[in-house]
Amino acid sequence: MNLLECKSLSVCDEKQNYLLKNINFKLKKDEYLAIIGSSGAGKSTLIKALMNLNSSNLTSKGELFWHEKANFGVILQNPASCFDHVFSIKFHFKETFLAKNLKPDEQEYKRLLAEVGLDEKVLNAYPFELSGGMLQRVMIALALCAPLNLLIADEASSDLDSSGEKELFELIFRLKAKFHFAFLLVTHSLKLTQNADTIIILDQGQIIDQGNAKYIFTQSECKKTKAFLEAFHLLEQNSFKPKLKPKTKALLLAKNINLSYKQGGFFSRQKPKIVLNKLDLKLYEGVNLAIVGKNGSGKSSLVRVLLGLEKAKNASLNLNGFDFCTQKLEYKKSLGIIFQNPPATLNPNFSAKEAILEPLWNLNIDKQSQEQELKKLAKALNLSELDKKVPYFSGGELQRIALARALITKPSLLILDEALSNLDVLLQVQIIKLLKALQAEFKLTLLCISHDQNILNALCDELLELKDGVLNEL
Repeated sequence: MNLLECKSLSVCDEKQNYLLKNINFKLKKDEYLAIIGSSGAGKSTLIKALMNLNSSNLTSKGELFWHEKANFGVILQNPASCFDHVFSIKFHFKETFLAKNLKPDEQEYKRLLAEVGLDEKVLNAYPFELSGGMLQRVMIALALCAPLNLLIADEASSDLDSSGEKELFELIFRLKAKFHFAFLLVTHSLKLTQNADTIIILDQGQIIDQGNAKYIFTQSECKKTKAFLEAFHLLEQNSFKPKLKPKTKALLLAKNINLSYKQGGFFSRQKPKIVLNKLDLKLYEGVNLAIVGKNGSGKSSLVRVLLGLEKAKNASLNLNGFDFCTQKLEYKKSLGIIFQNPPATLNPNFSAKEAILEPLWNLNIDKQSQEQELKKLAKALNLSELDKKVPYFSGGELQRIALARALITKPSLLILDEALSNLDVLLQVQIIKLLKALQAEFKLTLLCISHDQNILNALCDELLELKDGVLNEL
């Protein structure tokens, strides 16, 4: 029996540009439906249309018919953005119950937390005290407070490590079997769709292919589907094998990094949480290093220390012969970084040209030299129309703009902090090939932080695990 029917759904903006065009599909009760598409394909617009949450400047046409009352829950890529961090988890349960015209009941809160594998002590915690995986589970618990017929997950696991991703989907499918709700997954990971009842391939706002998993993975003749599968298999087939590159010159020497964070409130007597414990790191020129670790293991904290954004007592940092304490400017010029979410790290009021050149503005470099460096990078990265504002570029283009920005100071070391995690497999393969070419041209060494093993296998020569505050060989 059908739960939801979408007939000839189209969404357009004020200028009659179609974001979605003639979307048709059916979602059955208890069905697992996966929607795949490149950045900008219209996945998020479609999900918002299903929930009637698109902005007022967008016009929807067509028919969206629910065969029973719509009771859906949503889990998003960044669960922290869905919580108010000044209120406890118990407050969020109370607020959700009242919004659904339910009587607040602390025993019911505890029961729901138990359903998702969380201890009742979580009720007294604040969102900032919980990991991303725990917040995802709280979101599911909140969704279960009323009878649920559809759970929507929008890139829900892209910020989780492999074990966290496995645990999240095992939980979802266990609850799906128990409560008999439909599951709609929006993802760029083909790996997560192999057990889907139906897979929809979305491109430029239109459904270009759909069918069951067997058809999509083995029988489809659609060019876009084949391109996705080719990129997927290209990444999946790489198993990590240490590459014996000569270690001639030490590029980065980081010694005795200690970092801890205060736990609890202002008057808390809890012992500080040790994140990094007398950590040492040595990176050789031309030898790409991967660092893996579970969510909360301290990977991002280590990056912040290396960037000089976090102070670690008695730590010694030396990059390319420059000491952080005595030669800070030279040290920072030798270091570039690309973060996970380019739109959040690039000024939306800047043009692409301004965003790329900004790191040079305080280095007393004349405009002619700046333009020469910009021209060289634009050619290497295949960037054009650099006078356009940052928000008008696609996800893949923004990643290349962020890469150009990171390379403009001619760094020796480039840090990739989950830089490819939010990209679909087509863009991942494209950026990986580009990074390999740039590494040879610009004499770069890469330090990759990621939970995606396939990306690390394709880019790196050595692999270390961050666990209990120290780095260990795998």
